[in-house]
Amino acid sequence: MFSQQSPIGIVMVSGLGRNTPSMFSSTAFHSMGPSYALGATGADWYQRAKQAEANFQALLVRTQKIANKTVREEIADWIGAVGSVDTPMERYGTVIANTTKAESYTPLNTVEFERSQLQNRVTKLESYNSELQSKVKNAEDYYGILPEPVIIEKLVNVPGASSAAGTDWTVPIAVGVGTLVLVGIISFIKG
Repeated sequence: MFSQQSPIGIVMVSGLGRNTPSMFSSTAFHSMGPSYALGATGADWYQRAKQAEANFQALLVRTQKIANKTVREEIADWIGAVGSVDTPMERYGTVIANTTKAESYTPLNTVEFERSQLQNRVTKLESYNSELQSKVKNAEDYYGILPEPVIIEKLVNVPGASSAAGTDWTVPIAVGVGTLVLVGIISFIKG
């Protein structure tokens, strides 16, 4: 029933106002701090941002595998392009920029994620992810997904075996050229 995101502690209720504590203790605002006012820390919001990024990336990969090209392109148009305004791709880009900025510090600086503007960006990306998940799932269920490409791990040529185009002369020609080079080297050394 209770969330483990915000700690429970003693809060001083003395003081003259929000920013003016009494001479004996701090105000309730100063005891709680800004990150606990909403129940989640900047680090919590940073983790949500990273999860939203990963989910969006996975959904992009799944979108590319939808078997119907028209539906695939419709979903891609809805996602938008880099630089487009008010689209899932634009929101993804802003969240990536925010997490990249946090990661540019050592140690990781998640204080910016305590700002409501950044939290709103994360929430909006999560909302877009939910809508994209629905679109992709419906398209996969109805049209299926493209088959995975087959990877040929090793191609084996058997000397002397005939192919559809005729006999494979690669090995005999290589042996003949090697023999001629060897004969030339021996005659140069003797001469």
